[in-house]
Amino acid sequence: MRALAHATLDEQLGPQLAHLQSTSHVTAEKLERLVQDCVRGVGRVMLGKLLESEAWRAPSQEIARAACPTCGQMSPRARDAQDQPLCDSMTLETLVGPVPWGEPLYACPTCRRAFSPSTRAS
Repeated sequence: MRALAHATLDEQLGPQLAHLQSTSHVTAEKLERLVQDCVRGVGRVMLGKLLESEAWRAPSQEIARAACPTCGQMSPRARDAQDQPLCDSMTLETLVGPVPWGEPLYACPTCRRAFSPSTRAS
């Protein structure tokens, strides 16, 4: 994670600093905005990576089966053609900006409906 933070900071800060051609065009306010933008960019990347890890999620999000909100049947986790678990992708609005988020999807064989227990997405 530390290497990712450093690489992201370089990626965020490098182009910004390149735009500052000389110190005569630099103001404290401009530097402050530049630092804020970079910190938010690094924060978004790092928060996104931390949220990708399912290890910290609540046990209810790790269950193999969940009750369908339509018919109540216990339904297995939805999987793709390579047998990988599927997620409902969305964007969270956070203090550092928009961050990708994925909720586990389940597939009801009776209703033929995909759903996520915490969001009730269909």
